[in-house]
Amino acid sequence: MINKVENIFRILATPRVAIVLVIAIIWSCNKSPSGNSQQIPKAYIEKLGLVVSDTLTIPIDSVTDFHTLNLQYYYNEQGKKEFIIYENRNRPSVQMYAIATRSLEKEGPDGVSVLRGFLMINEDSLIVYSRVKRMLFLIDRLGAVIKRFSLLKDVRSDFYSVPKCYTYQPMVYDNMTKNIFMVAAPSGDYNLPGYWSGPLGISLNIESEQISYNLFQVPEEYYNQVYGAFFSYFSVTKNDNGQFVYGFPFDSEIIVTDYDNPHTKHYAGSKFFDFIPEWENPISGKSEPFYVESNSYRELVYDKWRNVYYRFAYQGVNYISTSGEQRDWNDKKPSIVILDRQFENVGEPVLATGTYFTRNFFVGKEGLYISNNHRKNKNLSKDHLSFTLFKLQQLNQPG
Repeated sequence: MINKVENIFRILATPRVAIVLVIAIIWSCNKSPSGNSQQIPKAYIEKLGLVVSDTLTIPIDSVTDFHTLNLQYYYNEQGKKEFIIYENRNRPSVQMYAIATRSLEKEGPDGVSVLRGFLMINEDSLIVYSRVKRMLFLIDRLGAVIKRFSLLKDVRSDFYSVPKCYTYQPMVYDNMTKNIFMVAAPSGDYNLPGYWSGPLGISLNIESEQISYNLFQVPEEYYNQVYGAFFSYFSVTKNDNGQFVYGFPFDSEIIVTDYDNPHTKHYAGSKFFDFIPEWENPISGKSEPFYVESNSYRELVYDKWRNVYYRFAYQGVNYISTSGEQRDWNDKKPSIVILDRQFENVGEPVLATGTYFTRNFFVGKEGLYISNNHRKNKNLSKDHLSFTLFKLQQLNQPG
């Protein structure tokens, strides 16, 4: 098993102007982001939109899935090259695609069954997450395991969380503190009160091997509320100031924190909906209909080249359509809340439904890329990875 993990790094190393009513948040700068928020209406002018600029299409082989749970963008500063690092669980393997040539450059060995997340720290080192072993492996460019880290070390059985690594929940490495941060799912029941009071994040120091919990915190008013399993996918991003910015799928606010300053909350809600009610009658195994019919948020990502944030919002739809079709979370109506560097709403363009598979996205040097591989897209090709490139557009101001 370890030999398979050790080989992975060899692959990677070789406005329309519109005035809209929103809800502004008055918050306190307490250490915890707890406390009920007072929401008051506020008007803002939409200053930024997104315009389609290009399509990125990359051919794939018959055993590569055109959807993935873990997609990362990597920029080589020295060579000025852009890459998509893509987890293919069909094989399973890790693939490295060059954006410039639109082609596969490297691919990992078959049978990397333990792989459930990865992160390139730099050109010489890679972190690999094994879900089976609950371990992280630090690997050098030659494929040698430099160090192994147990995520079960000194953990209380009643305070354990399962680390997760998805495109919108990436592993984050902080070079200054030598900490690796991961989103985690508490071990409690999604369908019972108290789930959200559990530990939602894990940090591991690769020098001391110390493990810490609860960098990410749900506001206390949600501790005893129930939203079900599909509402558990909250998103985290990190900006150039060293701050973590994260948001929960049922909350119009986002939370900002770093190592020294308290958590602060900022309104980052959609213009299409506001309050998202909890699940009144939770039934195990029935959370999907509730989620599909509810408004929600999911992906949150920082764009370091343009110093803005994109927060994906989704309007609920009927779980069973008028034609009798059963819908899932990919059928909800997407839009993208754009926030400036001060976390102020500056726009919310709408995406076409049935076109974009929004769980596969990345921010690159040229803009925001979103997968076109929605299963209902009439131009869907299962033989290609296909992304639409969106670029920020300044909207005309009144008067």
